[in-house]
Amino acid sequence: MSRSSVLAALSWLALATPAIARDIYVYGPKPDWTRYKELGETAVRARLADPKIRSRLPAVGNWSIEWPNGYMEGGWRHKGRFPGYLSCGRLRAASPVEDRYPVVNFVVVIDHDAAKTVDISGRESNSLVNVMCEALVQKGMLPPAKLMDVSPDLSVTALGLTIRSMPEGAYVVAAVAGGPGERAGLAPGMVITRVNGIVLGGIGPAMARVLESDVPRLDLDTATGRRLIVERAR
Repeated sequence: MSRSSVLAALSWLALATPAIARDIYVYGPKPDWTRYKELGETAVRARLADPKIRSRLPAVGNWSIEWPNGYMEGGWRHKGRFPGYLSCGRLRAASPVEDRYPVVNFVVVIDHDAAKTVDISGRESNSLVNVMCEALVQKGMLPPAKLMDVSPDLSVTALGLTIRSMPEGAYVVAAVAGGPGERAGLAPGMVITRVNGIVLGGIGPAMARVLESDVPRLDLDTATGRRLIVERAR
């Protein structure tokens, strides 16, 4: 497969990412990172035992699994259609493997507490898996694994919200029915990036204090470009 054809396939794969895929598929809650890796490793080990894979990657127990990247919401369309939370990992040979690369990339898709698919790269440097993983990392679509450790949930009583600190801002975990936040249009899964012009990304737990501000009006910008307004009675 030529590099140009692989890049074309990657562009097609991008059609399965959130904006479009959400219209035809209902994603489950974002997986806990530790659980994600457990499910992923089990699925990868099972795939390694497949005779077709063993012909390319012998000695199943010789390969250690590495997770340099976190996951993204999207999907994989090679040999089927597999929407879910996608990550690119690596298999590394613990001891030399004759006539084989010591590091091999793989794609795994997990959702609803189950592995949807595993695709292990071929030996070619321009294989679909290798090029796709390289491009997703370079484009910043796959976060580094170190960012996947979940921050503790924070309560924003004034808005009736439970949030979680993310690099992009405040991730809405829950919104009290009928509360100020829900009335303004906030819902679980949304990310608040600015409050009255204040950027929330990078300030950690302090974002809860910004959202608790007692000013009469809060202009909230979200990661999808929406602006929501919370007005408090004076």
